[in-house]
Amino acid sequence: MYEKFIQTKHLAVNFIQKFAHKYDLTSYYANIIVRLILQNHRP
Repeated sequence: MYEKFIQTKHLAVNFIQKFAHKYDLTSYYANIIVRLILQNHRP
């Protein structure tokens, strides 16, 4: 179950990076989104 969480987190980070790049968002906002995801999905 923890491995699946890691895979999901990895996919989410990749998606956010692509999304941020596509829409020219700063990595600052991307990092905030990642932190929110991590807080909501702690094992």
